[in-house]
Amino acid sequence: MIEVFQPLTKTSWRDRLKVTFWIVALASVILAPIQFVFELVSAMIAAVPFLFARSFSGAMQNKGFDDPVYKTNLQRLIERNRQFEEARKTRK
Repeated sequence: MIEVFQPLTKTSWRDRLKVTFWIVALASVILAPIQFVFELVSAMIAAVPFLFARSFSGAMQNKGFDDPVYKTNLQRLIERNRQFEEARKTRK
């Protein structure tokens, strides 16, 4: 088994450095597209809450105060609050 690794130890440190450099360079070339896709997907996932919040706030702004359901609910709320205040004043 030792004889298999002896050629590696007989080479100079410069040759081993060159081989290591090319292995690392090849690995980075192979892994770069995978890393790019991973970062792209993670950026899209991170943007989802912001897009949802923007669309929700846009829907709320476009609804406006001209909605008839909003007006009737507001009138009911005002009337209920008025009745509550009158009942509170009569108890005092």
